[in-house]
Amino acid sequence: MVCEHRNHARAALLCVIALGAAGTADPGHAATQTAVTLSGFADDASGYSYDVDARLTLNERWTVSAGGGRSDTSLSGSDFNGTAWRVAGALQGSRFGARIGVRNWKDSDRYESSSVFAEGSFEATEAITLTAIADRRRLEVGYDVVGLLGRISPQSAAFDAAGYGAEISWYGAAWGLSARAMAYDYGSSLDRVIAASRAPTTRVFPRLQSLVDSVLTRTAGASDSELGLSVQRSFARSGLRLDAARSRDAITAGDVQSISVSYRYSFSPRLDIEATAGTSDGESSSPSNYGGLALTFRN
Repeated sequence: MVCEHRNHARAALLCVIALGAAGTADPGHAATQTAVTLSGFADDASGYSYDVDARLTLNERWTVSAGGGRSDTSLSGSDFNGTAWRVAGALQGSRFGARIGVRNWKDSDRYESSSVFAEGSFEATEAITLTAIADRRRLEVGYDVVGLLGRISPQSAAFDAAGYGAEISWYGAAWGLSARAMAYDYGSSLDRVIAASRAPTTRVFPRLQSLVDSVLTRTAGASDSELGLSVQRSFARSGLRLDAARSRDAITAGDVQSISVSYRYSFSPRLDIEATAGTSDGESSSPSNYGGLALTFRN
């Protein structure tokens, strides 16, 4: 199963490379544009994240992006310190669009989350866009088991998830609204992992729910379902956005709610800054506040 999933990830990565090659080879493409975003976030539970994302617009139809960073969380009495990377490519037609990508988050040898995702979009009107989403995840966790004579031996377990969802967005001259929903099916593989975490011989098993509890590591966790709503208001050189989200952890079935507000200001066509502040509250952790800054540079 591990090899199968890694083959899917390799195939998706090759598709992204092919998208970039095809866009470069388009004889009628416009001037290439680039954008680089640097971001950093922190919460009052000693969690933090920093990230860099690069976006290359090859022409009116083809776009490729890549990024990476680090995110740590200390919620729920369990520390995670992970590094992330991602690659994606997108094709946009007159009304239809497609996007495919690969992302990975790894915390040393304790936990790894990898994902192959695809999106298909349709512009129903000039203002309304409908998007279908598919996400195939592979999660692996390491833990310790106490054997005979107290001997401790490391073990590992893996579980898979198939996620499906949809998003609808509307953007007018000044206002914008979007709603997104995702649901994941883990099958029997998750039951085996839960049984291993509760076995009397298991000594150390990471509290995976702390990944979903923190907004800094939520995308790396084992979500059962996700709901999100975003409202934004644009002005001449700035904008405000309100985001609300709810996630349910697949292991504990506990819900996590978060809400945040962001303010964006454009110093020039080449430089934007965005500040975000929010709060998150989960059933298995104390409420936490977070904030961050993002800088975007364009050529």
